[in-house]
Amino acid sequence: MIIISISLIVFALSVAVYFRRFVNRNRIIFVVLGSGGHTSEMFRILMKADVPSGHRICFIVGKDDNMSLQKAKTFCKIKSIPFEYETVIRPRRVYQPILFAIPTLLLSICQSFLLVAKHRPSIILTNGPALCVIIALAGRLLNLSYNNPKIVHIESFARVYNLSLSGKCMEYLANKFYVQWPEIQAPKRLLRAQRLFCGGPLV
Repeated sequence: MIIISISLIVFALSVAVYFRRFVNRNRIIFVVLGSGGHTSEMFRILMKADVPSGHRICFIVGKDDNMSLQKAKTFCKIKSIPFEYETVIRPRRVYQPILFAIPTLLLSICQSFLLVAKHRPSIILTNGPALCVIIALAGRLLNLSYNNPKIVHIESFARVYNLSLSGKCMEYLANKFYVQWPEIQAPKRLLRAQRLFCGGPLV
């Protein structure tokens, strides 16, 4: 299974790099949704924001995350914007043993690379689910440019004193990295993305 999954990733990356030559970057925003608290926080943030002129939103949702999908539909209806989404296999289910998660992780990576190559987003907005790391990594590797696409990460409201595991990864991938509490504003080391304090909780 692992060998098959690795082969699929190599194939997906090859196809993505091939088609990248023929597709220009689109004015599309990837909004990566987690589940539960992550999704609720993201929509509270989006309700206070405006979609940049000429851009459209595409929600990236876990394949079995019906709650997030329904919230995305409701949000688009309230904002009167087109509803677009893509589903990706979750890298790891809650309480799933790490060993058994390896095949799903590899398949999730494969799907993520194909989605980024297909849409070529100009902005990727994340706030903490594990899926955001894979999508951001795909964006970085396929574009091979720090400014294309712009990756913005907003660390969860629940993180007051330290970063989540996905947040620690996103510090190396994001262009902009926002925290909602001053206690974790200053990083202990110089990373690619500077931690920016939002001025208070966004949610």
